[in-house]
Amino acid sequence: MTELRVELHKVPRAPTNGPLKTSKKNPCYFFDRAGRPVYLTGSHDWSNFQEIFSDDPDAELDFPKYLDWLVERNHNFIRGWHWEQTSWTQFAGDRTPVRPMPFLRTGPGNALDGSPRFDCTRFDEVFFSRMRQRLQLAAERGFYVSVMLFQGWSTDNRRPALHCPLPVF
Repeated sequence: MTELRVELHKVPRAPTNGPLKTSKKNPCYFFDRAGRPVYLTGSHDWSNFQEIFSDDPDAELDFPKYLDWLVERNHNFIRGWHWEQTSWTQFAGDRTPVRPMPFLRTGPGNALDGSPRFDCTRFDEVFFSRMRQRLQLAAERGFYVSVMLFQGWSTDNRRPALHCPLPVF
């Protein structure tokens, strides 16, 4: 039996040179502004742009540490995941708080999760400041980011709202 060994060498990190453009010959390939090909690789995390999995209102992902972890693995791509719903994930049976959200919660009245209803005419600057800050930090560290503003899980109506068992596929 032959042994195959692949070694990854540390490549000096530089700020991104984007936005990326797709190849005219093959749209599966990307090029930076200088015309250099870019191979995108990364690891997925559900809570890199919004906090999730914690009832602690002060809990927050250590984003620079998250970037360090990705750098150690020679990754250069992040999918900035956003959740539309406030208290559910597809892998948790109980309510799972998600924050911040893009709109202010001013009421009148309460939403199904018990908190004040959203005012969809007023943005919550906390949400957009956090996204802007994390995008800038990622770009400075050499990461390309795809921002997902909608992810589709909230349209899955196979489970009762707010108390959802694990999905069955």
